[in-house]
Amino acid sequence: HPDFPSTTLAETRAKRDGVAHFLVQHHAAHVAAVMAESGASEGVGLALDGTGLGDDGTIWGGELIHMDLGRADWSRLGRLAPFALPGGEAAIREPWRIALALRIQAGEDAGPAPWDAEYAMAATAVREMLARGLNCPLTSSCGRLFDAVAAQLGLCLATSYEGRAAIRLEAAADEAALREGAAWPLPLVERNGLLELDSTALFRRVLQAQAAGEPVGRVAARFHLSLAHALAGMAATAARKTGTRRVGLSGGAMQNALLARLLPQALAEHGLDPLTHHELPPGDGGLSLGQAVWGRQLLRGQRLGLALC
Repeated sequence: HPDFPSTTLAETRAKRDGVAHFLVQHHAAHVAAVMAESGASEGVGLALDGTGLGDDGTIWGGELIHMDLGRADWSRLGRLAPFALPGGEAAIREPWRIALALRIQAGEDAGPAPWDAEYAMAATAVREMLARGLNCPLTSSCGRLFDAVAAQLGLCLATSYEGRAAIRLEAAADEAALREGAAWPLPLVERNGLLELDSTALFRRVLQAQAAGEPVGRVAARFHLSLAHALAGMAATAARKTGTRRVGLSGGAMQNALLARLLPQALAEHGLDPLTHHELPPGDGGLSLGQAVWGRQLLRGQRLGLALC
């Protein structure tokens, strides 16, 4: 990220010491980290986290990436379909804003909402922002989708630390419903050269289940199941296209114990080999391994006179 102090430090040190300076996109580094830890040089990966700057200037966080560590080459193959973050950073602090945006995007903004009593006036302003497209950046973030569902279920309307809403959603999931395995089928489409998993359709399923009177715990469980199965299906489609069986799993969302259990199981059902972190954390604490391996490969390419990118 160009505004991070770590980026400025790297640029300053490289210039001062006359050493090579390389950039790698945040989610590509996540995938590189889990592949390097697993000893794999090529495969596809799911990088699932809160928010990170994409190389197209938008906010990423639910990314399917093909990684060739040997050549230091990666490409984005898929994502969660984008949705709005009304107020930008404010939506991260108040996830009800994201839930409201997804309700409107899903065409399901009728009826009461958990935030009506506390945020009625603010919700009116957010609706106006969305109608005008003012300060409503789009994101493909898996973490923000968790936040929106937690807010819609009344589990967390505002956060005091990163991950609070997702933690409450995970804790609410009913184990019996998880064992039942009743996942909602979700559409997967190809748009502008990317596989796209319909985030709005998944949120609509949550709304419909809630309207039908399903308990919060059951809805939370079905959301986790459905997301895991849908992500595995998207990864399986990409794996077939690229001729690999390896699927790396990284990013802060993989600290969710349910997702960390359900997603590898779903991938295995497709005959794929899930690669997960064991020595490093899946969040940003393990990111530097991917960056280091990427930089090493680029340095090797320079020494051999290869045109790596």
